[in-house]
Amino acid sequence: MKSINYLSIFLVVTTMMLSYNHVNAQRGKKVKRLIPDVKSNKKYFRAKGMGEDFDQEGSRDVAMQIAQERLAEAIQSKMKSVREMNTKNEKITNGILGNRKGNKQIRQKITRLIYQSSERTTSAMLYDVEVIKEATRYYKKMRMYKTEISIQMAKKQYYNKLENELSNAISKEEDLKMEFDRERFKKVFKEAIDEYEKETNEK
Repeated sequence: MKSINYLSIFLVVTTMMLSYNHVNAQRGKKVKRLIPDVKSNKKYFRAKGMGEDFDQEGSRDVAMQIAQERLAEAIQSKMKSVREMNTKNEKITNGILGNRKGNKQIRQKITRLIYQSSERTTSAMLYDVEVIKEATRYYKKMRMYKTEISIQMAKKQYYNKLENELSNAISKEEDLKMEFDRERFKKVFKEAIDEYEKETNEK
C-alpha cells in the first residue's frame, strides 16, 4: 500500500482555493462576508473567526478556534496595557500591599501574579463564550463549507473572575498574605479597571 503524502494533498487543496479566489477576482466578484465584523466595546471583549473545511462541522470548529484565539489576543492585549498602567501608578499593587511600601522584588512579584492570573482566567473562560452570530455557506465548485462566527465575553464577568483568581494567588504567597485585605483589594481593583476602561474610551 502506498503511503499518503499529506503535504501533496495540502498543496493541491491550497492551489484549488487560490485558483478559485483568483477566478472570482478576475470576474470582478468580491468575496462577501457572511456576517459583519465585530469589535470590543466597554461591555464586551469580541472577536470573529472564519473556517473552511470539506465537512460542515469541521468548518465551524475551525472558525470557533480562530475566534477564540483572537478573543484571547484581545484580552491579553488589554491586560498588557493594564499591567503597564499599574507599573506607572501602582494602584493595584498598592491595593495589595496596603500600608506596606514593599521592595522592588515584592512589586515585581505582584506584576508577575497579575500576568499569571490573567492567563489562567482567559484560558478558563474561553470555553464559556457567547456566540453573537454565525453563518455557513457551501461552495459547490470547491465542495467546501465556509463558516464565520463572532463571539463575545462580558468584561464584568472576566474582571470579577480575574479579581478572584488574583486574590487566591496572593493569599498563597507568604510575603503578601499577612496584611492582605481582600475587601480593600476588591474595591481598589475595580477602581483601577474602571479608570483604565475610561482611558481607552471604548464605546
